[in-house]
Amino acid sequence: MTLDPEDVQQWLSGYKHSWEKQDADAFVSLYTDNAVYIDRPFSKPVEARDFHRFWSDLATRQAENRIDFELLGICADRAFANFEATYLRVKTDERRAGNGIFILDFDDAMRCTKLREWQHWYSLGSEPDA
Repeated sequence: MTLDPEDVQQWLSGYKHSWEKQDADAFVSLYTDNAVYIDRPFSKPVEARDFHRFWSDLATRQAENRIDFELLGICADRAFANFEATYLRVKTDERRAGNGIFILDFDDAMRCTKLREWQHWYSLGSEPDA
């Protein structure tokens, strides 16, 4: 199977909606029942059965989420995308900006089976760490 770029863009739009609207149900619908989400290179994978709680927990800590994607490439059933995002930390009113990479594996129905994320965040108004 080789992914269609338009299908990947549609999936990324669904992710954008789920993050910006903090919609845990929309987030869960993007993945297979046995998917894993790895949000940092050395973190323990979040399993699909925990996705709703994982996403709902983020919503308690973040507000005013904005994210945009650039599709970088496709290789068979895997896609690579860059994201740029901002959000507000609820407890501290700190505005943060981030940049990162998604590696996305898909099944034939365009549901994600594995998402690996590399990300870097910093406080807006300060210089990003080198």
